[in-house]
Amino acid sequence: MNAVAAKTGNISDVNSLQDYLVAATNACQRVAPVWPLDQAIAVNPWWQLRTQPIMDVSAQLQALGKVYCLMPKAYYQQQWLTHTISTEHLALACQSLTITASQHTLVTYLAKRSLVEHQRPLRCGICWAKKNGLA
Repeated sequence: MNAVAAKTGNISDVNSLQDYLVAATNACQRVAPVWPLDQAIAVNPWWQLRTQPIMDVSAQLQALGKVYCLMPKAYYQQQWLTHTISTEHLALACQSLTITASQHTLVTYLAKRSLVEHQRPLRCGICWAKKNGLA
């Protein structure tokens, strides 16, 4: 038996079927279990973006992979219409994001239909993704 393959689980170190089985077993033991569910480990594929502001991450992921971190405008419009979102909420959001838009402007924006719901990634976005290991 190849001791290196048995220790590392590296297929290139495998010399025989027995070495392959030992390497495969070692590799399987390194993978987090998915069953039972209470032992599963959740992995965030965007972990490396965790230090960036959510608005920046949302814009990047939407442009690069059609990943939407925020709810669609219709959701927020419904929340406004059912009074789940109040004028106080709008004021706090504007304050935290340093936005000077009026309440009327924000509510009107929610009611407008977006002309382009989904866009293809821009070439510069693809380059950014490759540079940052996301593509």
